Amino acid sequence: MPSALTFTTAGDAVIAGRAIFQAAFQSGWSGRRAWVRGVILEHAWPPEAPLEKLHQLPHAPDGVYERSFQKPLLRAINLEQAGFRGRRLLIESTLVTPELVQRLAVPTPCRPLSIFRRLQNSPYPRIMDGFQDVLWMLQSDEATWEGSQLHMLNLLRWSSAGGDVEVVQASATHVVFAQAEAMRIGAVNAPAWRAGAAPDEHVHALWKRLSATLEVVCDRIPGAC
Repeated sequence: MPSALTFTTAGDAVIAGRAIFQAAFQSGWSGRRAWVRGVILEHAWPPEAPLEKLHQLPHAPDGVYERSFQKPLLRAINLEQAGFRGRRLLIESTLVTPELVQRLAVPTPCRPLSIFRRLQNSPYPRIMDGFQDVLWMLQSDEATWEGSQLHMLNLLRWSSAGGDVEVVQASATHVVFAQAEAMRIGAVNAPAWRAGAAPDEHVHALWKRLSATLEVVCDRIPGAC
C-alpha cells in the first residue's frame, strides 16, 4: 500500500527509510515477502500541511470524493512508479550533503563507508538521473552483515514461488546487495591493495555470484537485459 511521509530534514527521512526497509527485509520468509521501494526527494512543502485534498462530489452519494494530490506527492508517486526494480530506496542527490554522508556513514575496520552511491549495475530510469541509492542494508557489525546476506539469498530462493515478477524484484535486490558487499570489501581491504597485495578471493566469488543472478533474470524475463 503506498505511503507518504514528510520530514523536516533529509537525515530524518533517511533514518526512517532505512528502518522501514530493514524491518520489511527481516520480516520476509518462505511464506510471505513484501518488496517495497521508495524515494526521498526535496520539496518546500510545509511538513504539517496535507499532501492531498478530498472533496465530496456534488450530488453524489456520501463517501464519493474527488481526490487531488499536491505537487510534491504527485512527483513522488511518478518517481516511485518510474520503473526501477528491487527493494531500493532512492534519494535526490541535492539532499546528499557532505555532512549527511559523514553523519550516516557505516564504520568499517579501515574507514567509514558512505551509504549513498550512484550504482553502476542497477539501472535508473531517465527521470531519476538526479538520484542515487541509499544502501539501507549496510551494517557495521560483521556477523549482522553476513546474516543479512544469507537472508537475502533465502529470499532470492523463495522468490521462485511468486513467479517471474517476484524473481525480478528479488534478483534486482540481490544485485544491490552484491554491489554493497563489493564496496564493503573494498573499504576493508583498500590499504592492503594499495600495498600491492592481491585482491581478496572473496571479491571474485562475489562477482561470480552476481553474474549468476543476472543470468537468472535474463533467462526468466525476455528483454530484461
